[in-house]
Amino acid sequence: MGASALVFVAALLASLLLTPAVARLFGMRLLDEPNDRSSHATPTPRVGGLAVLLAVLLALVPFSPRGIWVVLLAAVALGA
Repeated sequence: MGASALVFVAALLASLLLTPAVARLFGMRLLDEPNDRSSHATPTPRVGGLAVLLAVLLALVPFSPRGIWVVLLAAVALGA
């Protein structure tokens, strides 16, 4: 199995485990129910993106050069 496949499988498994954990950590429901102020008409996921981001970053740890983490953390901080 190639390095890309290993990163994919690791990120997939980590995101499956992290999504409920992140939802519990922030005390949020997994779906945002629409109300009068919402821009969406159907329930929309809330914290899945954060869990996927963390999963991908964790999956990349064994394959990343040292200096890239400063850039990744800065990008995450700017995106938050």
